[in-house]
Formats: sequence, C-alpha cells, structure tokens
Amino acid sequence: MNFECRQNNRELWLELIFDLSHIEYQKRVWVEASLPGIVSGFRETTNTYFDNLDLADGYDYFKKPKL
Repeated sequence: MNFECRQNNRELWLELIFDLSHIEYQKRVWVEASLPGIVSGFRETTNTYFDNLDLADGYDYFKKPKL
C-alpha cells in the first residue's frame, strides 16, 4: 500500500472513529437530524468502517510488515 493510500485510510479511520465515539454528534445527526447537509446512521457508519477500510479479515493486513 503506497503512502497516499495509507494516508487516506488513516483519515477515513479517524473520521469513522469520531462518528462512532462522539455522543453529541450521534445525538444531533442520528437522533435529531439537526445538522443540515449531513446524512448518516449507525448502520452506514459501521458498514463503511469495515467495508471501506477492507477489514473483513480484521487488522491483519495493516499489521503485516511492509517490505
């Protein structure tokens, strides 16, 4: 995986961790739908986390030494 791809994965990972861990964000987006222009949900966020980061096999790919 090249540097740019790793950087993109890190940014996506951090965004998704924020979405899954920030209670006020979850309340405003998932419950109240009070943030205009942001469409999100728990299912969409978790699917994106595992699918877009290609985590079907867990973190094994990211733990392998890069040669």
